[in-house]
Amino acid sequence: MLDAFEATELFYAKGWTDGLPILPPTEERVAEMLDGGRLAPDDIVATFVERRLPVTAEKIAINAVMAGCLPSYMPVIVAATRAFLHPDFGPHGILATTAGAAIMLIVNGPVARQLELNSGLNCLGPGNRANATIGRAVQLIARNVCGRVPGVLEKSVFGSTAKYTFCFAEDETDARWTPLHVQRGYSRDASAVTAFPAQSGQLIVDHMSQSPEELLMSIVRKMRAVHISRFGYSFQAILMSPEALETLATRGWTKETVKQFLFEKATWSVAELKTLPRLCRTVEIKGTDLTQPIAPGDELTHHSIVAELDAILVVAAGSTAQRMIMVVPSIAEYKVESVPVTMPIEV
Repeated sequence: MLDAFEATELFYAKGWTDGLPILPPTEERVAEMLDGGRLAPDDIVATFVERRLPVTAEKIAINAVMAGCLPSYMPVIVAATRAFLHPDFGPHGILATTAGAAIMLIVNGPVARQLELNSGLNCLGPGNRANATIGRAVQLIARNVCGRVPGVLEKSVFGSTAKYTFCFAEDETDARWTPLHVQRGYSRDASAVTAFPAQSGQLIVDHMSQSPEELLMSIVRKMRAVHISRFGYSFQAILMSPEALETLATRGWTKETVKQFLFEKATWSVAELKTLPRLCRTVEIKGTDLTQPIAPGDELTHHSIVAELDAILVVAAGSTAQRMIMVVPSIAEYKVESVPVTMPIEV
């Protein structure tokens, strides 16, 4: 039997690892992982429809062991796999895009607390086993089962460190803020995971704003930087620290009113859209021909960068140390290429 060092060298040579060391997926460890999900090896957990590829529980368990997961993490990994392989997520496009999309996982409900997933200080950084290994397991499944290997299915120009792991829990301790999974149709006592087709996050540090409106305009300015090909079709995940949320909650703001404000303010005028190079003016604005010269009133007519309120996901996370916010735009187009998918976690 190979030891951990020998297994890592073998798996690296075979192209079965992300470049980091792995734990050998022995029969015993894989069996324990399957028991953690109450699954048989041949159970079909999900299907990569675009490639007609069934994904078995055993394949998921092997990659979960390699990633360093505990058996108790298996239900989250299974739900996350079902989420990112759902046809609505558009897995082929997300895994193959040259833009370097990452699968961001947001975990909600009692299971997040039971497994001690980090929703606070450094929740997107290293140091928490559940965050790091659950996210990594899903990325290894994308690689080893679904074929996202650089130069094969993976065509990313620059890639992203988020492709190692991008998993965290939402902070649900403040009852004034409706958890993400509740907004997406689940009960508060349910557990769920949301897969989001993510670009790199863009940090906002705002110590100067004196009102909720000023704070939210800091977000608007980041959101408006959306790539033109995504204009009107983008998803935007807004990760808000407790201090930022407190600024809003004490003035009576809710997630819904925040989303409404961002929807109305994160816009471009028709005049701005018409100043783009001609080849960029392919976005469809109903009743407006962007190939025409700027006309009087075009600077007064604005269109939101997102299609509807539900294209904005507001998530509570991070520490109380500073008033910080992170905007994570989607890499794919709203209801065209890919949408965030939320799946229940069966525990």
